[in-house]
Amino acid sequence: TRSSMTPARSLKWLKEPLPADTDSRKGNNLKYIVFSDRKGIGEEIVKELESMGISCIKVSRGDSYEKRNSGEIAVNPLSPDDFHRVSRENAPVSGNSGNHSLIVLYLWGADMSSGEEFASSALKNEQELYCGVLLYLIQALNEVDGNKNLWVLTTGARMVDSTNELL
Repeated sequence: TRSSMTPARSLKWLKEPLPADTDSRKGNNLKYIVFSDRKGIGEEIVKELESMGISCIKVSRGDSYEKRNSGEIAVNPLSPDDFHRVSRENAPVSGNSGNHSLIVLYLWGADMSSGEEFASSALKNEQELYCGVLLYLIQALNEVDGNKNLWVLTTGARMVDSTNELL
């Protein structure tokens, strides 16, 4: 008799290349928007993606919305309208060359200071700023159609469990 844990049949996975027209790096079907940190992590990511032929827009902090060149935009972190504009101007579209996708990398949180570097009130203000900006970004992306992915990258993350004290 066969054990209930033994599969009735086995699957064999076959490795096949994707058809050429689905390669997202060809035909400019994939665009990255990188909210670049001040530590240079985002800058390195943009260089690597562009070396692979992938279209990138680098977004940095500024006093107001400003297109600095074809691949760089500055936004005011306190202006939701700036985030909506970035989202609208770079929204993924469908067309003759297939579906387009937008991948957003948010690295501004990597610039947050650790708790040891600030008094608790200053740390709270910094957290509200970076989390508020992330909320503006999510709201802006939600208003445009198409395939979108948001990746939030941080540094210095720590596991939290029930034994940790609250700040």
